[in-house]
Amino acid sequence: MKDPQASSALREMRVHLAKPQVATVMAGVALVLGLSGPFDTWTTQTAPVRLLYWSLVVWLTYAAGFLVTVSLHPLLYMRPPVLRGALTALAVAVAVFVLLAGLNLIFGQGPQGLAGHLRSFGIIFAICAVIEVALQVLARHHPPPAAPAPPGPDATTPALLTRIPLAKRGALVSLSVQDHYVEVTTTRGRDMLLMRLGDAIRETAPVPGLQVHRSHWVAHAAVTAATRRGDGATLTLTDGRTLPVSRAFLPAVRDAGLLPRKGA
Repeated sequence: MKDPQASSALREMRVHLAKPQVATVMAGVALVLGLSGPFDTWTTQTAPVRLLYWSLVVWLTYAAGFLVTVSLHPLLYMRPPVLRGALTALAVAVAVFVLLAGLNLIFGQGPQGLAGHLRSFGIIFAICAVIEVALQVLARHHPPPAAPAPPGPDATTPALLTRIPLAKRGALVSLSVQDHYVEVTTTRGRDMLLMRLGDAIRETAPVPGLQVHRSHWVAHAAVTAATRRGDGATLTLTDGRTLPVSRAFLPAVRDAGLLPRKGA
């Protein structure tokens, strides 16, 4: 049986690499490197071989980095950002190092000896760490657009559920932002989707629910208790979790009957 998570990561990678802007940038980088011949490839390779070598380096390492990052995210999203970034950079560096070692063996390139390989890995890890930090910063300010919603099987099934594995398609409980992903919690499990919270909320219809915080949405039926907390509140859900209600969303929560009005 195929691993749904691996299949999802491969699908995301194919869609990403097929984007015209990505392909254009990758081709441009490969062309510049192939023509300039860095790391002694100008003197050790002919022009056609050099262009082929750098094209393979650019495309394969970028694809490997993207695939590793997407695959690891569901496993690491609950970790602190610094730890998550370090582990992701390390995993990507290992994948890229192995790929480069194979390519260098085929083309007769690369460092010599243990010290040379360790230095090469250190450089790769440093580059991956810088890229990971940049991606985290960009993700906070420019969340990616959601893909078009797949058609629901019937009018009573939220379109959002068609995005997650069949085994996890239970009644919706909550939606929560995790970086540029949305964690979808149902009565049958959780799954991560690469989309905006606002887009995810639009796909919850016809399930009654509301946004209670800039990072959280809850289904009305999933709320078992509500407690005031200063200017906000806390909702207890059917799975035992608690989610905060921010001050800005408090009136909507009261109007929905999930929280008693003051003095009631």
